[in-house]
Amino acid sequence: MKKSLLASTLILSLLAGTFVPTLSPAYAEETTTVSEDEAETTAAETTAEETTVAEETSNAEETSNAEESSESNESSDEDSDDTDDNETNNEETPGNNEETPANDDEADAADWEAFQAKLQEILEAEKVDVLYKNLKPINLTENVDGIDIIINGYYYYEISNFDVDWEYVFGDQTEKAGVIVYDITLKNTGDQDLYPVPTFDTKVTGNDDLIMHNTSLVKESQSLNWLFHTDNEGVLEAGQEIRGFYPLAVTPNTMEKIEAEGIGLMETPTVYTSEEFDSETLLARGTNIRIPFTTKGEEIAAAAADFYPDVYTLENWGNKTLVDEVELGETIESQGLSITVDSYQITELEPNEDYKDRFADFEDGAYLLTLAVTYDNQTKKDLQLDMVSGNLTLADMISSFSEGLLEPRLENRELPAGETASRYHTFLMDGKTYEKFAEDDWVLELKPQDTDFDRLGAKDAFFFELK
Repeated sequence: MKKSLLASTLILSLLAGTFVPTLSPAYAEETTTVSEDEAETTAAETTAEETTVAEETSNAEETSNAEESSESNESSDEDSDDTDDNETNNEETPGNNEETPANDDEADAADWEAFQAKLQEILEAEKVDVLYKNLKPINLTENVDGIDIIINGYYYYEISNFDVDWEYVFGDQTEKAGVIVYDITLKNTGDQDLYPVPTFDTKVTGNDDLIMHNTSLVKESQSLNWLFHTDNEGVLEAGQEIRGFYPLAVTPNTMEKIEAEGIGLMETPTVYTSEEFDSETLLARGTNIRIPFTTKGEEIAAAAADFYPDVYTLENWGNKTLVDEVELGETIESQGLSITVDSYQITELEPNEDYKDRFADFEDGAYLLTLAVTYDNQTKKDLQLDMVSGNLTLADMISSFSEGLLEPRLENRELPAGETASRYHTFLMDGKTYEKFAEDDWVLELKPQDTDFDRLGAKDAFFFELK
């Protein structure tokens, strides 16, 4: 039964971006933004607490010496032990001690204050300011068995007046730059060795400058890249956990883009079960998620959650207005393969400046049909999921093929026999076509095939009446 939400309008302010298709249904993450005043207040309170503890310990020792009581001496020793324990915990926090590895099991959070101080020292900068931070963990492999790749938190810094040796990194100047730092955990939760490719490339829509990973921005003992590739020789052993920082250098031009758009796009790592890195041993394919760098970016990510993650939404090509949303739930089964069109959205597009040229031929506007489809493969052959083509027919008059370039990249391109998976299909149409046929019959045909490119299911089996 169809449930139409015509006339419901949601506006999404989106960024322009480097094209990287992906599939990840819910990218918006809750973030916590703490002002510098709040950080300073917290630091002041911590200092006051440490001073009080020191005074109390000192008084206890004086009392103990005066009374020369065995019982008092024991109490004083306990207080001393407690103080030592607090100091040890501080030293075990990543970023606080040169001897402490970033993957210490007892370190439950990065020492960002110590990292910021070290960053200022490395760059010989006059000042390092926090522009944005998010300390809410993001699990990049939530749906992958055997490995957890987690962003424990990240900071975005502004660097002022730094050493000339760094000018080539930050756009041939030394006055202003940015640094993005991810605190990353790689954890093998399975019983076999894994071979992840731990790159966390981050892009900003419409930005010409690359955001480059730079290991020199962090101590070797805390660099995720160093710990994984040098200490572990590129293998994550069964049960092993590695934690470290992953810093990115940001030029002033990119900082302007981040300020204007508020959000970036991160490509998550691929993971293999063999050091051969071949497709047969692929455990997790890299996808893309939105990463906010401002409060505006948080709002964009939250609003984007209302739309299906086609490339236009994911990469923030412009504004989107929801015209129609239908819960269809229609299933067709043929020769062991069941396909269900779960739902679809029709949206009106308003491309931003960075992407207007791509829609130059759409003089009367552009509309996008995005469908959520589930495939249940109970045949004896593997389904080539990423090669399922679609055809949309309007009023038995006009037909169009699905837009593969606007469909998000699949995490798994093949669907093995006996398994189920979902994906999105997209169709683009001009405004005049949509307005003319909006109330007519819309019929979708899907054409699945196996990995040998032979058709699965009976011919002409999978036709769905959308309207």
